[in-house]
Order: sequence, then C-alpha cells, then structure tokens
Amino acid sequence: MWKKGISVIILSAMVISLVSMAMIFMNDLGRNVKAGSEDEIEEVAETIYVIPGPVVVSSDAPEITSYDEARQYVQKYADEHGIDIGIYPEDLINMLANNPETYQFVCEYPRYKGVNTVEDITGDLYGGGVPLFLQWDIRWGYKDYGSNMMALTGCGPTCLSMVASYLLDDPSLTPSEVARFAEENGYYDTEYGSGTLWTLMSEGAEQLGLRSEEVPLEKETMLAVLESGQPLILSMGPGAFTSEGHFIVISGTVNGQFRVNDPNSIERSSRLWDYEEIEDQVQAIWTFSA
Repeated sequence: MWKKGISVIILSAMVISLVSMAMIFMNDLGRNVKAGSEDEIEEVAETIYVIPGPVVVSSDAPEITSYDEARQYVQKYADEHGIDIGIYPEDLINMLANNPETYQFVCEYPRYKGVNTVEDITGDLYGGGVPLFLQWDIRWGYKDYGSNMMALTGCGPTCLSMVASYLLDDPSLTPSEVARFAEENGYYDTEYGSGTLWTLMSEGAEQLGLRSEEVPLEKETMLAVLESGQPLILSMGPGAFTSEGHFIVISGTVNGQFRVNDPNSIERSSRLWDYEEIEDQVQAIWTFSA
C-alpha cells in the first residue's frame, strides 16, 4: 500500500537501526525548523522522515478550560520558540481548548506539519490486544483527511485502523493509510463535509479484508460479541465523547463493563464504561472478524 520504492528503502533502514534514524530525524528537524515560518514548513516537506514509536503526551500539559487559555499557552510556546502564532490554525487552538491532552501536538504544529512521515505501527501490535491509536498522534495527525487534518477529522479511519491492523495482523493498515483508502473509495462525505460515512465500517471494512456486521444496541449482545473476541466500532452522538459526532472502538469487556479505545482521548480510554453511560449516545454499532 506504500509507494514501493520508498517503503523498501525506509523499512530496510529501520531494521538496521531505528535508534539512529530517530537521532537523524531530530537533528535534521533542529536544522530545518527553528523560526516556524511557512517557508520552513515547506522546506521540511521536501524530505521524508520517519517518526518512530507511539505518540508521546507531555507531562507538562496544562489544565485548560477555555479558548482564551488555550491561545495564551500556544502564544507562550510560540514566543519561547520564535514562532509566529499566526501560523497556528484556529481549529487547532479550539481542539486544545476542548482537549488539553493535545497540548504538545498543537504546539509543535509548525515543526511537523508538512513532514512526509512513513509510520511504523509494528510495535503497537505487540501488546496482544486492539491497539489504541490517537488521531492526533504525531505520526499521522498533521496529514490531511477530508476537510482538515487527521487530528480533527480522522476518528473514523483511526478506529478502523485499530481494528483492521489487529485482526489482520497487518502493520501497513495505519490510520493515515486507512484514511487514504477511505477518501479514494468514496467513504468521506465530500459533498457536505460531515466526515466519515458509516459505509466505511461495512463496505469499506470488507474491502480491506474484514467481515463486518451491524449489531443491535443491546448490552447482552454486545458483551457476547466482545467475549467471542470480536471488537466493536460505535458511531457516537453528543455526550461524553463528543459534542457533534465521533467514532470509538470497544476492544473488550471486564466484569460487564466496556473497555473503550477513544481515538481522541487517552483519559477516556483509561477507564471502564458501564452500558448505561453510553447507551443513549450510540447511533450505530458494527462488529468485525478476520
């Protein structure tokens, strides 16, 4: 699914020395991006880098409760690093206001936007369960999907990537690869820009090699499916996970509660959820098997 010439070279280099590539990547970034101008962002885009490993969330992420606070923190970061705050899209600052976990991702936008990354999720699949991928992971979050960046619009492909890469044991099915597939095959609503179409979870999943089936909103049915080893993807309406629309994965069950992989939140993915907490927000459910 990758461009063969590029992927063979890069994957070979990764086998030789992942650590040394990471060092080269960081050194080159230090040379190419210091002031955060648009020209510098374009300059970085000319070179392909590898960003190895999962997203890192800064332990210094502040508590943010409003747009004004989010903008103040971004302004402070920009001033400290010689960046013009005008580079930051308003959508990103709004994302930070709604989700302080994204602080590092938002602040480093001028540094990484336009970097042509080749993602490696092999390590994410070693855990033995459905991996948690975040749509704002540096590896793919700045890439375009539909009307905006993956970080803002990519919950659907990110969820399907978690499920497909796990069930098919296929590290090529990264979130950005599934996003590319979705756009190219008409599973993004380009007419109204409303986001990923539900058909990605049915017809699209089957094109990728999965078996997909809709599941009724019934606690016992959902528990039985999960206990058989089949993960679920849920389309969610406004509530605990979103103010508009969102996709999440339910990867398992513990004592009758649901283990959620939310592509937009580590915090919400770190706790168990009761059926009663989510039932009135669920709009559709799909189960998957290989």
